[in-house]
Amino acid sequence: MKKLLLILCCIAVIQAKKEDKITIPKLTPEETIQHYCMPDDGVIDLVLFAPDEGRIYKSILRGLIQATAPEGSIKVAAFRFTEKEIAADLIEAHNRGVSVEIVFDPGAVTSTFYSLAFTLSEAGIAVFQYQPVGLTPVSQRNGEDGEVVQRIAYPTIMHQKTMIFKNTCGGKNIVAFGSLNFTTAGCYGNEEAVQVRNKPEVVNAFAAHFEKLKKRSYLITPYRLSHVVSRNFKKMALRVARYIR
Repeated sequence: MKKLLLILCCIAVIQAKKEDKITIPKLTPEETIQHYCMPDDGVIDLVLFAPDEGRIYKSILRGLIQATAPEGSIKVAAFRFTEKEIAADLIEAHNRGVSVEIVFDPGAVTSTFYSLAFTLSEAGIAVFQYQPVGLTPVSQRNGEDGEVVQRIAYPTIMHQKTMIFKNTCGGKNIVAFGSLNFTTAGCYGNEEAVQVRNKPEVVNAFAAHFEKLKKRSYLITPYRLSHVVSRNFKKMALRVARYIR
């Protein structure tokens, strides 16, 4: 009886999710930016929410990358980056002469299996690894037995997920930013909020801050990155060996 009730509950939940699902027409990246980034008044001020509109946001990013002119630029700040289609578009943009620069959080660069940093760097794109500017503040909390527990400080991270486009969509400057990582989970699974805007003051502020991020980072070459990946693989192998023992 309990199993039957559990099955019925699961069916009810699945049905509720189906009814709640938003139906969004599938558009190509080019069609998406025509629909969302070419308003009659020229003002782009979008707010989107994943997972419901994550596919739209991804398609907008791809469309903006594809529409960036050779004399334009794309600046990316990424905490995590595993989205292969977006990466392929960035490489194609680089190959046609667009200036592409990416600042990664250290965790994205040194993660052996959870990053496309090596692929992007090997393609000739300028990839930078952020260097922590300091430590997070030490904090305290009460433990279960009432004792004060002190949390140790740890290095700061580069937690931004931003793309800044110069000279895209026929000469527009646009910034896309929010909580969404450039990953499958970010686009299709997690609850995220993002914005796409072309207000000059906003775009210029992000562009200026990106230069500050670059100054807090260092350029990663494919050769150097390969050594980082190799070192991390060896570390993982040692952990596995210790576990087996």
